[in-house]
Amino acid sequence: MQASNSFKRTFLKKFLVGLQQTNLASKNISLFERKNAIKLSSDIALASAGDGANWSRAIVTNASKQEKNKNLVKNILGEVQLDRFTKLQNKGSSLTCKRETCKRILRRSRLERRIRKRSPKRVAGSAVAKIMLKKRSRFLKCVVPGGELMDEFSLIDETIDYILSLRAQVDVMHRLANAFKHCIGK
Repeated sequence: MQASNSFKRTFLKKFLVGLQQTNLASKNISLFERKNAIKLSSDIALASAGDGANWSRAIVTNASKQEKNKNLVKNILGEVQLDRFTKLQNKGSSLTCKRETCKRILRRSRLERRIRKRSPKRVAGSAVAKIMLKKRSRFLKCVVPGGELMDEFSLIDETIDYILSLRAQVDVMHRLANAFKHCIGK
């Protein structure tokens, strides 16, 4: 599976806009601050090039929460697309998230009680598999932006989409670095 060329073109355009905004806004900043600005530009460009998946909305929302990033996010996305991202993110109410969290806690406690009731000498293979699945899904929820609020099935779908987008991001940035290297070298 590979990201489309239109996705890569859109990402490149938005990324270059972000780099220009970062360069214009910051003449005398440290190397660390410049690195963070480039990473933020890249993340927002990646999120805006996507099709509005949960991870892309989470990236835009988290970036626009900080006051220093609002102008950059607005310049890369544009006013209309930023409004669309924030409206989609605000649709999911915190009440449903709390309800899902409570259900997860109850399921986990029931599973742990069932495992403890079984003989301590043997642990069933299915119980070990469930525990491993829970550990891996917890890890994915930490890695994928916005993954904390997803169930396991949508988490897998979002993870695949996020990986494809990251792969396209790396490809475009690699080609951009090669182009700069050839321009500077000649």
